[in-house]
Amino acid sequence: MLTALFTAASAVCVTGLIVQDTPTYWSGFGQGVILALFQIGGFGIMTGATLLGLLSLLYTNRKSPLERLEAGILFSESMSPSEKTTSVSLPTCRSSL
Repeated sequence: MLTALFTAASAVCVTGLIVQDTPTYWSGFGQGVILALFQIGGFGIMTGATLLGLLSLLYTNRKSPLERLEAGILFSESMSPSEKTTSVSLPTCRSSL
């Protein structure tokens, strides 16, 4: 029973830690349950990351990447052609072997 509990918790946390060799210890049904638990755990991680990103956008005054892109396009349209052209010179790196 403790092996099943540890394997289930490990599957939901998506760590992949096992106590027993999965193909030999667990039946086909048990392997399917472990696979389903991995999928549920991965879905939970993606959902949590998405919610965290949305909350950070709501509670900060920063614009979303799409809003920043639109603002950049609108800003560049109001600039003269000479203002749009910028040159950047990068130093040359030489490596010696």
